[in-house]
Amino acid sequence: MVNCPNCGVLVEKDSKFCQECGTKIDNSDSNTQTDAGSDYEKNKRYALIGIGYLTVLILLISVLSAWYNVKVINADRLLLYPLLSIMLSVYVSLKLISDEKTFKHGIIIPIVSFIIFIFGI
Repeated sequence: MVNCPNCGVLVEKDSKFCQECGTKIDNSDSNTQTDAGSDYEKNKRYALIGIGYLTVLILLISVLSAWYNVKVINADRLLLYPLLSIMLSVYVSLKLISDEKTFKHGIIIPIVSFIIFIFGI
């Protein structure tokens, strides 16, 4: 299915004209390129969501390991890994907020990260 360039109605891929407005539908390779582009954007969104939740998991693991392995020698690393994870989650969430389809994930990821960070320290 493709969208009519004039009225935006979904039209079958093999159609030569729009059934609503009668506009000629161009069935060239540009339609397949836009489908490939939309698949790329969809995969990119899923990858960003996965990376965002992965940063939350890394933050949780680093906070839990800091609780169990606190030593004076490694005190500088006690905050390093959680802070790096927070920075990465904020970066990913800013990318996710810019897209309306992933907006809620862009809000959830930094909130959960900050809660884990605050209660972990």
